[in-house]
Amino acid sequence: MPIDDRVHPRAALPGSGNNKTARTALWFYIAVEASRHY
Repeated sequence: MPIDDRVHPRAALPGSGNNKTARTALWFYIAVEASRHY
């Protein structure tokens, strides 16, 4: 699944673990990018 390559780096981002809003916004951005390319 190509999306797995985009999701895993998200979890490794520093400071993302304590900011649920930033994680949600970043997940949404990843989803939009995936929909644009596929």
